[in-house]
Amino acid sequence: MFGEKVSKKFTEKKLKEIKTVLTVKSVTDYLEKLKLEENKFYDSFSYGSLERYKEWLKQKGLFFL
Repeated sequence: MFGEKVSKKFTEKKLKEIKTVLTVKSVTDYLEKLKLEENKFYDSFSYGSLERYKEWLKQKGLFFL
């Protein structure tokens, strides 16, 4: 019985937090952040490092498609 009260309060609190976080602006900001991180990843992954990565995979017995 005590656990039910605690979990209900906890759930209500979490739902309020989620509702405040999921505004249109926060979602678009989050998507923009993901896009920036993805671009940084590709920029830092130069052709030379990609070739070294392929070689490493071959040595491990894996193949890069």
